[in-house]
Amino acid sequence: MSIESRVHYLTFSYGQPQRLDNFLLSQFKDVPKSRIYRIIRRGEVRVNGGRKAPNHKLKAGDRVRIPPLVTSPVNSKPIPASFKALVWQSVIKETASLLVLNKPSGLAVHAGSGVPFGCIEALNDGLDAHQTYYLGHRLDRDTSGVLIVTKHRQAMLDLHTEFRRNRVAKEYVGLVVGSWSTSIRDIYAPLSRYVLPSGERRVKVNANGQDSHTQCRVERSNPRGSLVQFNPQSGRTHQI
Repeated sequence: MSIESRVHYLTFSYGQPQRLDNFLLSQFKDVPKSRIYRIIRRGEVRVNGGRKAPNHKLKAGDRVRIPPLVTSPVNSKPIPASFKALVWQSVIKETASLLVLNKPSGLAVHAGSGVPFGCIEALNDGLDAHQTYYLGHRLDRDTSGVLIVTKHRQAMLDLHTEFRRNRVAKEYVGLVVGSWSTSIRDIYAPLSRYVLPSGERRVKVNANGQDSHTQCRVERSNPRGSLVQFNPQSGRTHQI
């Protein structure tokens, strides 16, 4: 089937029920698998007017809404096997509902401006067509640390609720240049975002920016550098 550049509809007419993801994969062979799962996760695919999970079973007569499926430049670049291997090697814990990764610095958690793919695209690319992974939260590209990925949508929603209700403690350790005073407890700074020519987002302190608050504790310090624990109290882009 040729790729459409408009919203259109398909009616499921097979006698036996079929998973939504498998149906779309069979209908749009020219569209990357990661793109198919992304439009399902984002709710851009609708079945009889409602959003559904990838494992939803279609029945005869179901009407499926398909968003425009023109391949965008951000999704046109294949994910290297070495990148996917690095992401899977970063898994430090797995349960029935979660994957926990020790994300290395330099890896984006998802595709975006100037970034063709990230950890979530790598996890969803090719290993298991019946499994979809969802981001439980985000980490900045240059930040290393624990990244939680869920194995189904409800677990993602539950985790988002925990973060929203401040039931999850986030702690970061940073090595900074110079000697920091142990009297520093809180950092308040208005941050504004700007975009590099490459499309990557950055932030800077600006009086017209959004307020941010980070609690910190100096663990060790000498004239060359300081080891500091940071506890963000707000969630601004690139806050730390």
